Amino acid sequence: MTKIINKKEIYQDKRERLVQEIFTNHAGKEKSILLSYFTPFVIVVGQFKNGDILMLQQYRHGIKREVLGFPAGFINKNEHYLKAAERELWEETGYKAHAVKLIGTLHENPARSRIPFYVCYAS
Repeated sequence: MTKIINKKEIYQDKRERLVQEIFTNHAGKEKSILLSYFTPFVIVVGQFKNGDILMLQQYRHGIKREVLGFPAGFINKNEHYLKAAERELWEETGYKAHAVKLIGTLHENPARSRIPFYVCYAS
């Protein structure tokens, strides 16, 4: 069983908060980890009537290059994840979904974050 000994906020902005936690692990050894608490987000897997899947080519500063990916974005405060998926699809592509449903929730990096993200299917 782990036990948190201390928590310290390292950084905070509009979309993310970084917290250092010092804890004892299951073996009783003291450890430290930096956790990211970010605004929940959605990823939209869009499919056209002909079966094609919608993807975008976008620049991502973290890896300093353009990559192929799905429409995605942060969920606004008090916004339902399905409404966020519809909004992001429209904002990033100009396409309006006829139906949106949840495929599942995932964790981007479960070793460093406890916040899930939502993967939605739009047709």
